[in-house]
Amino acid sequence: MRHLLIMLSAFFAAIIVITLIKSWQRRSALARSEDPEALKGITGAHLIGALAGLVVFFLGVILLEGTSSSPDKTYRPAVLNEGQISSGGFDEGIVGYGR
Repeated sequence: MRHLLIMLSAFFAAIIVITLIKSWQRRSALARSEDPEALKGITGAHLIGALAGLVVFFLGVILLEGTSSSPDKTYRPAVLNEGQISSGGFDEGIVGYGR
């Protein structure tokens, strides 16, 4: 689920950056008395937006991988032992379940 949020945040960050740059380009074109619709195709706004999306994506990936657990950890669930509940958790270095 977290990886989907990271991808969506990168996508929306790119859209927001592109929208802001296109708006700025439109205002500056109108201030120069130029036609704001004259710019067609891929512009610098699209490239900067794509770059912003990539930056957000890679920062999200680094965050996702940096906060994940080690691959050699095994989950040990809580168990009921003589009427007492022993806490579960992660065991490091034990491969396999129930050992």
